[in-house]
Amino acid sequence: MEAASSSIIDRGRPMTIVVVIWILYSALVFTVGPWQEVANWKNKNNDAFAFDTRGGYSHADAIKSLRAYGTTGQKIYARHLIFDAFYLLLQTIAVSWLFLFTVRRLYGYKTRLQWFATIPILVGLLDLVEDAAIAVMLSTDPSAVPKWATGVAATVTSIKLLCLIGLPAILLASVIGLLVLRINAQSKRGRLSGSGGLT
Repeated sequence: MEAASSSIIDRGRPMTIVVVIWILYSALVFTVGPWQEVANWKNKNNDAFAFDTRGGYSHADAIKSLRAYGTTGQKIYARHLIFDAFYLLLQTIAVSWLFLFTVRRLYGYKTRLQWFATIPILVGLLDLVEDAAIAVMLSTDPSAVPKWATGVAATVTSIKLLCLIGLPAILLASVIGLLVLRINAQSKRGRLSGSGGLT
């Protein structure tokens, strides 16, 4: 039987706090934060689109979208990227930690399933590269935006969107795992209570 781990990864309380902060911050940013301003601005301009939710666009498409945003829209989008960076950090830590905590409790501290926790980390790194390229685009006059910036942003966004498919699966597996742990704990308490009553 494996010895209990003293790692912070295996402590439920700090993990729960981080997950709750991530959920609350997400609700704030995507409902009343800068992202809502970007969405409203995009809806008013048919040629504008969110660079971090659409991959595979061309350099010409990016230029057209930047011109549709205008100076004011570009500043709003740039402000969103600052909040997005903190969101990415929270998401990466919260989802990876939740998954690691669950699988290590279920299958031990040496299980190879832990490697799936690298998916949120990969998504976070891709998102940071994407945001950096978008920041270059937003801080440059549309007529002078370098092709490498739009190329990197469009390509990385496409890869990121594919990797994002794994996040719901990891979250679902974590929630199911936590439910299994809870059921097992209640069953164990029931057995102990029953055996105590017989003595």
